[in-house]
Amino acid sequence: MSRIIGAQMYTIRDYVKTNEGIDSSFAKLKEIGYAHGQRSAFNADPHFIKEMCDKHDFKITSSHGNFDEMYANIDKHIADHKVYGCRMPGIGGLPQQYRETKEGILTFVKRASEIADKMAAEGQIFTYHNHAFEFVKVDGKYIMDYILEECSENVKLMVDVYWLSVAGINPVDFLKKNASRVGAVHYKDLKVVDNAPEMCEVGYGNLDWDKIIACCDELNPEFIFVEQDRNFDNPFDSLKMSYDFLKAKGYK
Repeated sequence: MSRIIGAQMYTIRDYVKTNEGIDSSFAKLKEIGYAHGQRSAFNADPHFIKEMCDKHDFKITSSHGNFDEMYANIDKHIADHKVYGCRMPGIGGLPQQYRETKEGILTFVKRASEIADKMAAEGQIFTYHNHAFEFVKVDGKYIMDYILEECSENVKLMVDVYWLSVAGINPVDFLKKNASRVGAVHYKDLKVVDNAPEMCEVGYGNLDWDKIIACCDELNPEFIFVEQDRNFDNPFDSLKMSYDFLKAKGYK
């Protein structure tokens, strides 16, 4: 694989609330070394995003959006992402209203499958990003198992290795077991603070990165993104710390 890593822009959500902020943030990410990113937690005109990508030689390769809005306006969603060449639109997790009952989960599964099939027909990949709650049982079955077993094969996973670890799931085992479902991977590390798990920069916690990296080399996910939702003084510094660690491991 090319080992080109991207930045999950949820990390810098407070800095991309305006067009000016998007402009300067793209420049900062490119200066760190990131060549692409995942759009999350900000909305902007697709043509402006394309303009910024061209200006900074930066690509938006994935996105996280509102699931219900996506379902209600799927044709527009697909068209908007085509404007700036985003190949992997998706969602950041199962909305609360779908996750509490079996009926809710199955409604989500049906709608997600419809979205994914329409995207696949247009050359895009719908991804579902996990947290830890997918490993809670609803009606005797893990939420994640409903997703894996009931969704269209066009629904792919954006596997977050931190949240798997919080749930007590070995990231490497999960990735290998579900290789055909892996569309992308989120890298963030886990440290222990006051006897509880906390997020930290990649390489600064307890996850076994040599094994995770070797597994991703084997599976060759289309994209890998660095993310840290919280626990930093400056998100750009945090992203640089992770980038520098991964660069030393052969990423670029």
